[in-house]
Amino acid sequence: MNAQPGAPCLHQEVLSDVVALQQAASRAGFALRVASGYRAFERQLAIWNGKFNGDLPVLDAHSQPMDITRLSDKERVHAILRWSALPGASRHHWGTDMDVYDKQSLIPDQPLALTPPEYDSGPQAAFSSWLYANVSAFGFFLPYARYQGGLPESHGISAILPPVRQCYPLSLRICSRLRSPMRRFVGKTLSSAN
Repeated sequence: MNAQPGAPCLHQEVLSDVVALQQAASRAGFALRVASGYRAFERQLAIWNGKFNGDLPVLDAHSQPMDITRLSDKERVHAILRWSALPGASRHHWGTDMDVYDKQSLIPDQPLALTPPEYDSGPQAAFSSWLYANVSAFGFFLPYARYQGGLPESHGISAILPPVRQCYPLSLRICSRLRSPMRRFVGKTLSSAN
């Protein structure tokens, strides 16, 4: 993992391609920054628990906060899975996936939300279009641009997850090793949440 001060923590195999992508973005007039790279299990657990306990917002399919107090535990789990992976199942754990944004397109005093409205028609829209057209030339792909498996189809993840997630092919090798055990784990977790 890269552990340079001030730099996003990413898998060593990804770094040179991130730099090349940043340089290309700069030539196109964008200041590509990594909002989130590697994320430890403990951080993912804190995010998950914060959402499950109502301390952090849980967003619906339209990026709007939900009132989770009216949901059963099973419904809460499904609602959280719309946007957040189970601790241990996040692609961020591998340091191969990252959420990116254009620093120049940030609106002063408005925090970056990494939600579709920002990237579809909001301040990050031009950057998002550029990203869709260019990431593959640098060895990355957008795993949530369309549904490709993973979370249950009923979650409609292609329509609701941020288009800014980039990942590196190394994550596919890791993911293929986890697919069957993780499906069994998720199935057991959801059935025990009844």
